[in-house]
Formats: sequence, structure tokens, C-alpha cells
Amino acid sequence: MIEGNTISGHTTNQASGIYLIGLDKLNNIYGNNIIQNNTYGIFLSSSNYTNITGNRINMNTVGLAIGVYSHDINLFGNNLTLNEVAYNITNTTNFTFSGDYDNIGFDFSVEIQTGGMYINSSIPVSADPFGFTNLSRYVNITNHSAVILTLIIPYSDNDLSSLSLDESSLEIMKFDGSKWIGIPATLDKSNNIIQSGNINSFSVFALFARPLVENSISNSKKNINLIPSFVCSTGELEITAKYSQLKLKGIKINLGEKSVITDSLGSAVFTISEDGLYFIYSDPTSKYNGENIKISLSLCIEEEEPEVQNHSRIKENPEHVTDIVETISETVQNTVPKITEEISSIGKEIELPAETDAQETKDTVEPEKEKTLDVYSLILWLIVLIALIIAYLFYRSRK
Repeated sequence: MIEGNTISGHTTNQASGIYLIGLDKLNNIYGNNIIQNNTYGIFLSSSNYTNITGNRINMNTVGLAIGVYSHDINLFGNNLTLNEVAYNITNTTNFTFSGDYDNIGFDFSVEIQTGGMYINSSIPVSADPFGFTNLSRYVNITNHSAVILTLIIPYSDNDLSSLSLDESSLEIMKFDGSKWIGIPATLDKSNNIIQSGNINSFSVFALFARPLVENSISNSKKNINLIPSFVCSTGELEITAKYSQLKLKGIKINLGEKSVITDSLGSAVFTISEDGLYFIYSDPTSKYNGENIKISLSLCIEEEEPEVQNHSRIKENPEHVTDIVETISETVQNTVPKITEEISSIGKEIELPAETDAQETKDTVEPEKEKTLDVYSLILWLIVLIALIIAYLFYRSRK
């Protein structure tokens, strides 16, 4: 235990007021250690299971530096003021703040998956976003290497009741340089904490909630549903207000500073211009309670449907059609000479001598005529078949 010391003026070679390295057991830096005017007030390197409690760490270049690969570090009730950087945290897991840190003024935990960051207090950088109230919690996190972290912020029921805030509407927001935007987070009402998803871009973070809606829990009023429908390609967000299957006209729907009254179909339409987490709520009426929903929206570019080309199947598969035509041509070439030869032989057979008896001639010619008619019929059917094949190919080419 390091307790009750005054340590000042260590500035050469990045000197520290208190420096722990390679300690893997319970360490306590406790109570009334006055650490000031050093390069680092307290520096931990590969030191684990360390409690730093009730110290005054003032006017140093860096108040408290923790890393590399330290874990299970707990800070409680320390007073860090007038340091150029309050905290420099690198590759540290299970790192917990509680108490008043450089006017940060609230408890939170940070789990760093990789990289390093600076943590400082922050004054309000902008007015509260429309319809939200800050819980007096602001912290400025910047990175000095590639960082991925999660931010865990506890709150108390008294925090909410004293400001008449709605627990269900709690959000962690980040200031993007011009406005506050919500970041993905999970609310755990049972344990009174809200935990962000992975964060890899940094700025000022704060905790906000909406005021409780008057009469929102009145048993005499009915609860409505707000049903969103979003078209990502146009940014059109339609909110439909319904009670059971009834679509409600005249309900005021709010999104940020914009408000729209639902039409006869219970619909209110907004236009979204950027990706983000959006909080939508309705005002209460004499019959219905107010309602709120939170949705994450992302714009997209709708892919154009490819132009339908009416290419013929002949163009798509010319080799196949060529084969068919060549087969037909070959068939015709092989068949027509045979038919011609058959007709010629029939003609020769029906040439009779002049002196032949007329009755004998009639008896001979009649069967031969019938045979000739059969050949002509065959030719006709062949022509019809070829025409049908050509018609079929033409039909297929137009589909």
C-alpha cells in the first residue's frame, strides 16, 4: 500500500510521481497522496488488480497513465484537476471509474479491446438535442492509436426521478462536431446500466433521456403502436399510428425538431437524409397515451433493374438454329432427287406403244396415275412440314 505521501516535481525522463511495473497482485494507492507537477502523476505498467482511491493528482502532464496490458484497475474518489491530460489508457481491460474525475462527474467503465486513448472531462459542447435532457454526464475520449472499446455507464433511479426522465428512452450520444447523434447501446434496467456497442470513432460522449410524458401511464387512456416503414433508397420514413386495427388520424408524431400530424390513414411521413439511430415519439391526446420507438436507419442505393433485351433466340444460340437449317436442307437435298427419280420412272412406265389396245392402256395408266398422285402428296406434305418447322423457329425467336 502506498498511502499519505506528497510527491512533486518529477519531470525528467518522463518521470512519475508513483510508478508500478510488473505487479500481479492486489495493490492499493490510497488516501491523501498529493501528486503534482510530474510528467505522470501515477503510471502503471503491466500491473494488475490495482485500486487507486482518494488521491489528489493535480497539475501533471498526464494525471494517470495505465498500460501496457494492465487489467482489473479500479479508480474511486480521486481528484484530478488541472492536468493537461487526465487519463492515458493503453491496452487495458476491466477498467472502472467511479467518483469525481476531473469534473467528469459520473461513474463509467471502459473495456479496451485494442489500442490506446486519452480521457478528459468535458463541458457541454452543444445544447441538448431536441426533446432530450442530459444527466450531467459528459466525457471526452480521443484515441492516440487505433482503438476499439465499449463504454458502460451506470445510472440510478434517483438520477431519473429527480429530473422526471423516462428510463426507457436512455441513450448514449456522441457529438459529431455539429450535433448529437445516438450510438447503438443496450439498456439493462435490472442492473441500471447502459452499454454501448463497439466504438472506434471518438469525441464527446454523454448520457441523455427524454422527459416522462404527462399522463403516459394513465389507466384511463389507451396505448397506441407506432409502426415504421422505411424505403432506404429514397429516405422516406412512414410512421403509422394504430390502436388495435384502427389507424389513428390527428396524432402528432415527432422526430427531432420535426413534427407531422397523421392523416386519415394514420400516416406521418418524414424524409431521412443520413444514417443514424432515430428516436420517434407521439404526443399524448385526451384518449391515447404518448408512445415512443427507437430505430436504426441506413440509406441505400437501389439497384436499377437491367433493361430487358428482346434478343431473339436465334441470336442467343445461332449455332443451334444453323444445325436445324442444315438438317432440313440436307433432308430436302436427299429427298427431292429421289422423288424426281421416282416421277421420271413413273413417266417412262406410262409411255405405251401406239398400237396398244385402248382398254389395255386405260387399265395400265389408271394405277400409275394413282401412284403419281401419291408422290405429289408426299412432296406437298414435305413442303408443309418445312413450313411448320420454319414457323416454329420464328415463334421461338420472338419469345
